[in-house]
Amino acid sequence: MEKENKREEKVFYAHTSSHGNEPLEDHLRLVGDLAETFGADFESSKITKTIGNVHDIGKRTVKFSRVLERMESKVNHAIVGAEYLHNECFLENEKRRYIEDRMMHLIICAAIKGHHSRMGESFSRKYDLEEMYQLPEADEFDMPDGDGKVNALSSLKEYEAVAQYAEDNKLVGHIEKTDYLPLEIMDEYAKMLYARMIFSSLVDADYTATAKFCDDIELEEDKILNADKCIGDLNAYRNKILANADPSLEINRLRNKVYNDAEAAGKLGRGFYSMTAPTGTAKTLALMRFALEQAKENGYKRIFVVLPYLSIISQNADVYRKAFGNNIVFEDDSDTKYNEAAQRMVDRWNAPIIITTSVKFFETLFTDYAAPSRKLHQIANSAVVFDECQVLPHDLTSCTIMTLKALVDHFNVSVLLSTATFPKYQYRREIPDGFQMTEVIKNVKTLYCDYDKIKKTKIIVRKEEIDFQDLREYAQDKKQVLFVFNTVGKALSMYKILKDVKEESTVFYLSSDLCTEHKKTVIRKVKAMLDQGQECYLVSTQCIEAGVDIDFPTGVREYAPLSSIIQTAGRINRNGKRYGEFVIFMLKDTNVYGFPSSAYYTEACRTRALAERHQELNLNDIELMDEYYSELYGQDTSTGADRSEIREACKKLDVKKMCDEYKLIDSTGQCTVIVPYAAKREEFESLLKTIRAQDYCITRKQMALCPDFRVNRYMNGKKAEFIKMHCHQLHVRLGRNREKVGIDWYIADIDEIYDEKTGLQREEMSEAYML
Repeated sequence: MEKENKREEKVFYAHTSSHGNEPLEDHLRLVGDLAETFGADFESSKITKTIGNVHDIGKRTVKFSRVLERMESKVNHAIVGAEYLHNECFLENEKRRYIEDRMMHLIICAAIKGHHSRMGESFSRKYDLEEMYQLPEADEFDMPDGDGKVNALSSLKEYEAVAQYAEDNKLVGHIEKTDYLPLEIMDEYAKMLYARMIFSSLVDADYTATAKFCDDIELEEDKILNADKCIGDLNAYRNKILANADPSLEINRLRNKVYNDAEAAGKLGRGFYSMTAPTGTAKTLALMRFALEQAKENGYKRIFVVLPYLSIISQNADVYRKAFGNNIVFEDDSDTKYNEAAQRMVDRWNAPIIITTSVKFFETLFTDYAAPSRKLHQIANSAVVFDECQVLPHDLTSCTIMTLKALVDHFNVSVLLSTATFPKYQYRREIPDGFQMTEVIKNVKTLYCDYDKIKKTKIIVRKEEIDFQDLREYAQDKKQVLFVFNTVGKALSMYKILKDVKEESTVFYLSSDLCTEHKKTVIRKVKAMLDQGQECYLVSTQCIEAGVDIDFPTGVREYAPLSSIIQTAGRINRNGKRYGEFVIFMLKDTNVYGFPSSAYYTEACRTRALAERHQELNLNDIELMDEYYSELYGQDTSTGADRSEIREACKKLDVKKMCDEYKLIDSTGQCTVIVPYAAKREEFESLLKTIRAQDYCITRKQMALCPDFRVNRYMNGKKAEFIKMHCHQLHVRLGRNREKVGIDWYIADIDEIYDEKTGLQREEMSEAYML
């Protein structure tokens, strides 16, 4: 009995650090309070507080105490909280269950169980509740699970002590149906999103509380948007631009209309909006005005601006920073470096205005992994605007749109999708009848008709297939031409031909083979030469299409999806200052392998069929766009529906499979190469010296040091051999034994691997590559 009393008096800790031990009670209390605050943004504070209260009660065990003493490892403490809730508060007390809804109970248990890993559940399975989260038998407490971890509990008696502790401290109270969002009115997309939102609140609360103790980091205040002040700042910034603008340019009248329509629509209530406006109509400022008005109208805490390409993040962020200042606008991408305090804000999306990429945003929206899901709950009570939304992959479009709709319907979010070529999502089979978005532009057809008159650009559709020599002859008497191809291989071939017949200093190349700093340099040089009326030829892949503010008088574009063709056309005679010419063509002997993907090829063929049917291609005809998307989404199974794995995950409410299958960019077989670009040579050599001294091992912090001088490259066959021949593979150190493990990162060892014109070299220039 005396030994038992001593055991009851044992103090249990959540964490140890250089400045002492954190009592478990303190950690549970703080996590519960933080999770309660986070959950309040989507009317679920009682749910999230309960999860926070019990998430770590498995640390009240002998095994976990030994983990803190570094005498034991591979102990699963997270499962204990789920076991307690399920066995004591759900099964054993059927008449006074802590919650009645079976699915919500499963979501809660999955969040607790996975808060150090992932939720990993399908919430529609017909579980046998008697077996789910069943306590181990007496001889099973030390039996490893699928991850090689043992249950933190050592015996049924220890479980009873943990349960008694939870009971004595009233960690779990009764949760009424009115304490959380009504699951019965949600579709499958909304239910999965709700589960991930709840999970996110717990993970962020746990990470934040842990950092407070272990790293002595003070809790952050919620950085909330001041919409009124930002509207005033935006008006002042725009007025400066207007003061220097040429009032005689008709395009400026259209830009004012787009801005004014965005302001008016922003004063409406929460909703799912679209903004269909031609390229070059100053959507960057219009989008922000809409978002600020929505924030003011609906009391939103922050604004998200989501862009399709990493290359235009800094461009837009610079515009917004000029308007609002550095303490309002933050970029969440792999290229931007902040001090530690600012980086913590970015990692949690705790800022008034967050600018991020589609990849980063949707990864967060669909993940069930703990670390990336941390910031998801910050989307609640916000305005989210997407620029160039047409880049969504066809096999992910429906689940993406329906999940965005769930944000609007259940999480007090307004969503705006903006593009020059608005896809008609209602034609997709998985989008329910009656789906509508509110258009921001008051009269889209009139806007495009006016734009067509201003543009003064002749569209030439080449009926016959042509070759590179035909394109060379076309450019022979032209002073400034933009060439855009679908693959790196074809762009490289054209570049080589041009530089042999034109002054080499006037010919430029742009593709994903160039590092970020190199791309910026090329764009700056080209823009300067265009402004000065100098001879200039730019050969590019489709990376030129979105957000690059460049204005050529003449352009040629290989057949592509209609949206891509229109985006390239937006770089021709952008301001309507002169008469322009834009040629659309198909290269000879081009088949599906000459395109980035089969879906891309399918769309290019539909664009060509549309041009042949109408004997022309009026890129400012709204009805033509509608016809295109009606056929694309309504008739073709490969482009009109999500792929089967996504549909299956949705049907089963399987958040794990949805996370695994939802890949905006398939990085399988992709590597990252750190390159010696001249403008970053000093930084490159410093990093190379450090990495060599570390036996070619790299740290996460060192990875963040080179965002401007690295290139992503798909690796297979000879391409992989070429990279491995000219670069050193990098490694990381893992585990307590600091084992050296190879990763898909490389660092160039010789100058020849990176060309100052064409970037990271390829063994065979004639092959077609994806962007």
